[in-house]
Amino acid sequence: MPMKKILYIMLATAALTSCTPPCPKNIAVHKVITTHAKLTKKKFGFDLVGLGSGGPTKITKFNFVYASYRKVDVNEARRIFFELREDVLNIVNSDESIRPELDHYPFKFEDIDLSISFFKQNNFGEFVRPPYIAHIFYIKEKNKIYYCFYNEKAERSFKDKYIEPYEEALKIIQAERAQGIEAAKRCGFICR
Repeated sequence: MPMKKILYIMLATAALTSCTPPCPKNIAVHKVITTHAKLTKKKFGFDLVGLGSGGPTKITKFNFVYASYRKVDVNEARRIFFELREDVLNIVNSDESIRPELDHYPFKFEDIDLSISFFKQNNFGEFVRPPYIAHIFYIKEKNKIYYCFYNEKAERSFKDKYIEPYEEALKIIQAERAQGIEAAKRCGFICR
């Protein structure tokens, strides 16, 4: 079954079982999730395989689980991870129509649960092997990002996790972006 059909079935089930007719909160959740899923598919080719939101009456967070067939190292995984989270924040914080459904505004990095699994090409379910990252996720309570490598000796487990404090990862991303801007200025791509 194509991933698009699975996504629509999951969204329809969530909308129909939580409040009928669709309440404004569910409409807002659907809008954010579908917008982000389409953007992520277009930018990176990732498939949305899990989704959700938190909060009984107002939206307190969004949850996204993506699958990819790309091979990435820690640096590329970090860049993608931050870009996806920033995309969600831009979607949520720039859309005035969903603000009444938010528990708080503006949403921040810790309000977005995001994980990405990287699988072997055309083999959904079989993770890429080291030296590539098999899974990346963030734990809010620890304020850390986890980069996991697949453990070939123990099926369905990870080993050699590289754990990075959020602040450290953010500094790396900011430094990379600043270097990119400086390099672009030196090459004449950005004018002052």
